[in-house]
Amino acid sequence: MRILKGHDKNGCAISTLLPARMTGIMDADLFLKWNFWVLEKVLMNPYMQVNGQVVIENFENFSLINMMTLKNIPSSVMQKCFKMQSECFPFRLRGIFIVNQPAYMRFLWAIVKPFMSKKLRQRVHFIGSNTAAFAKFIDLAVLPPEFGGTLDEPADAWIEEQIQAEAAAAENAQ
Repeated sequence: MRILKGHDKNGCAISTLLPARMTGIMDADLFLKWNFWVLEKVLMNPYMQVNGQVVIENFENFSLINMMTLKNIPSSVMQKCFKMQSECFPFRLRGIFIVNQPAYMRFLWAIVKPFMSKKLRQRVHFIGSNTAAFAKFIDLAVLPPEFGGTLDEPADAWIEEQIQAEAAAAENAQ
């Protein structure tokens, strides 16, 4: 997961996710802790508190076999993550953009869709490989190349920034 410094055209913070990079996660407890840590850090972002966030997920190179490797994370842990995000953390999810989705994604969407609120369903956008479709929502200059943009920023910049801030806070607390 990566939180970008730019914002969408409505001022929402932008989170990006590359599921193909998650396939090595085998420890469900670590997955839950990671999600909690990210959500906690996200709450420190004033744009996210006020304007909410949009999430962009790029499913390029994410095969059905990759999807099956995530089965090591029990559905109960996934449910905890979703419940934690939707019911325990005070931020607004303003949109979900799914890019480069494989063909099976529509099938999965048909299964998941009935369990989502109408409001959330309306905020899910399947972009496919047409990243120019982002232009009406998000300026491509604030997106990294893997999402069709031109942003030149190290992929781990946000995470490194958060780790350094945590280390500085711990040092100041002593």
